[in-house]
Amino acid sequence: MKENKKCKNTLPSDQLETGRKAVSQKKRLKRLAKEMLGLLEGLRKAEEEWALLVFRATSRPRREGKEPWK
Repeated sequence: MKENKKCKNTLPSDQLETGRKAVSQKKRLKRLAKEMLGLLEGLRKAEEEWALLVFRATSRPRREGKEPWK
C-alpha cells in the first residue's frame, strides 16, 4: 500500500512570500482593470446620450406638412 506523501515546498519561505505578494497584486490589478473598463463603458454611454441631447437641442424642428428635405 502506497503512502500519500505531502508535497514539500522546495523554495525558501521568502521566495514563497514574494510569490504570494505577486499573485495578490496581479489579482488586484485585474480587479482594477475590470473596474476601469466598466467606468469607460459608462462614460461612452453618457457621451452618446449627451451628443444626442445636443443634436436634438440644436436641430430645428420641422414644420407641419413640409417635406424634411426642403
